[in-house]
Amino acid sequence: MCTGEKGGHFTFRNMRFYRIIDRFIDQAGVEGVRSIWGQPFDDDPGGLKLQHEREGLLSVANSGPDSNTGHFSIVVAPAPHLNGGYVVFGEVVSGMDV
Repeated sequence: MCTGEKGGHFTFRNMRFYRIIDRFIDQAGVEGVRSIWGQPFDDDPGGLKLQHEREGLLSVANSGPDSNTGHFSIVVAPAPHLNGGYVVFGEVVSGMDV
């Protein structure tokens, strides 16, 4: 999905970070990419339980409960106020020093 190798418009190819908030998050996504299901999707209960406790975590951007799309944030510092409202779905494994 991320590179478009499966076809369609569900890709992050050529996406850019459009919101950089110092010591908080770097936010990215592609306009028009809602999700692989073509519409907003529900929160993952397991991901909601994970804590935004360290830099490098990937968190789905949303506009409220069960409104996840193709936008996400990289947490660059602990952000406990996001806990329980935003799904953590992964982490950066290399390149945070870029």
